[in-house]
Amino acid sequence: MSPRKSLLLIAILALMPAVVFGASAADLLLKAAVADRHVSYRGVKTAVVYMSGKPDACSLKIIHLLPDKTRTEYFSPAPLAGVIVIENGPMLWRYCPCRREWEEGRSSNARSPELIHQEAMRNFEIHMLGKDTVAGRPTYVIHAVPRGRNESARRIWVDEDCYLVMRTQVEDPRGVVLNSSRYSSIEINPRHISPSLFKVNGRIKNASAPASCPFKLVRPT
Repeated sequence: MSPRKSLLLIAILALMPAVVFGASAADLLLKAAVADRHVSYRGVKTAVVYMSGKPDACSLKIIHLLPDKTRTEYFSPAPLAGVIVIENGPMLWRYCPCRREWEEGRSSNARSPELIHQEAMRNFEIHMLGKDTVAGRPTYVIHAVPRGRNESARRIWVDEDCYLVMRTQVEDPRGVVLNSSRYSSIEINPRHISPSLFKVNGRIKNASAPASCPFKLVRPT
């Protein structure tokens, strides 16, 4: 091969990662949106929640049974300790320990992940930043830049193997982190997850009754 052709090949190869990353970032985001349908898991996550307008660290355990059953248990901060959220298909139940009862609602699963992905593609420019490791697992790092001004950007860490979202970060236009969440540990496709974990046992409050918990529960992204 002539020196000229060698230099041309090197130049093409040097450009390939950027081209491939640019083409695949949107596809990865769609795979992440539907990953829960194809994998079961359980793990511990840390997140930032806002209590009375102030940020606070939150610790929670998440158990997911494919395709659409999820149980989230909150351990901290103190006002959230003991709260349990169960999603089973389009339905959601939230256990409030201060009232010792469940409140029924609608799950985020009621919205099609494909539609959510389409909205994201309309409102954000999607770029691949590279790779990282979260909870000991290799991930792709995606940057979603808002098309509109004064809107928040997102960084999303997607598992290389099963495409679960392992970490998220929301940033204001100045790059200041507004909130974040990440798995500190996770087990993919564990041997056994009991379906009984996603059943509600106890009193269920009438959905139309006014809430009396002394805090507003904000579910991490």
